[in-house]
Amino acid sequence: MKKGYLLIPVMGMLMAASCAGDQIVELQPDSSSIQFRMAVEHRTKAVSYDNNNLASFNVTAWREDADRTSAQPRISQADFDRCSDDSYCSASKYYWPQNGSLIFYAYAPKAASGNGLVRNSELSYTVTPLLDAGNQIDLVFAKNSGSKDQNGQTGVTLNFRHTMTQIQVKVKNSSADILFKVTGWKIAGVDGNATFVFDDALSSTNAVAHNSENTVERSMWSGNDDSFDSSYIHTFGQVDVTGANSTWGVLDGSAILIPQVAQEATAYSGSTPGENPLNGAYIAICYQASDADGNLVAAVGTWGCWPVRFDWKPGFRYNYTIDLAELGYKEKGTDVLEPILEDMDIAMKFVDVTIDAWQPVDDESANTDISIN
Repeated sequence: MKKGYLLIPVMGMLMAASCAGDQIVELQPDSSSIQFRMAVEHRTKAVSYDNNNLASFNVTAWREDADRTSAQPRISQADFDRCSDDSYCSASKYYWPQNGSLIFYAYAPKAASGNGLVRNSELSYTVTPLLDAGNQIDLVFAKNSGSKDQNGQTGVTLNFRHTMTQIQVKVKNSSADILFKVTGWKIAGVDGNATFVFDDALSSTNAVAHNSENTVERSMWSGNDDSFDSSYIHTFGQVDVTGANSTWGVLDGSAILIPQVAQEATAYSGSTPGENPLNGAYIAICYQASDADGNLVAAVGTWGCWPVRFDWKPGFRYNYTIDLAELGYKEKGTDVLEPILEDMDIAMKFVDVTIDAWQPVDDESANTDISIN
């Protein structure tokens, strides 16, 4: 039987990798099916959605006046995929009801085995970020409504918002005496499982997010501030960070994690001497360190830790810059934080050795001529 509601044409927008400077996705009208055209910025190692790389999304639609306890959705978890002309199409075509409005809920990526995402409903998703930051997902969500009279010709706008937080790690080296070879980073002491529930009282996500405006609220997450034992690691090829800030910048990759507040590590917790883990959040850098003469002061694979308090909001990118010069703290210890630098055999030396010149006395009243009788 022919379905009695035309969903197309549809026009849409996708909020890209951060809140500021996101580009708009334009949808191309079509009389029979949803068509999307994307214009996007670059992607990162984690699967961060932007207007170029959104391959598909999932849509559920309800009549605005439906009793959802007894009625069925007009569209139920339909996939819309990028077509050969860069539009987005569904396997089935959907038509508008003659009267009344439809409410559309869309999200990406589709929940699948192994990607850390579970769909609970068109509004609710449980997220467990993968431990390998390079494979983490970016959960984006959109809501809007439309009717045949208002949108049959012009289409419906969809603006996807990021529900999670993106983290990038930068390094610099303020020391001219220690050279680093960096091969990875770690974000630790954070919550690794939570549930996102969109506030259905909001009529749409149409306004494109900019800075603090129109972002998803952290209050839409639950269970995101109650367990701080997850660690996320990303490794890569060697990056040389030489002295005196001559080389520094964003390290390879990024993480996409659950919005949360996590307190910084202040000591080691446990009862095993020298083996107690840090008691809070931190960023760690995997490196090898050498002095200016090439003598090894920290072996390959050393993890230096920098305690930091995380206060992450949905839809924002946070850039953390680590100064490697002090080498950080040990990941395991006994009580108070133990600096790695204290264990390093670094030869002492003195530089810029000078001697003050003899100074003349400019005060004429000073007794500079001494007579001996």
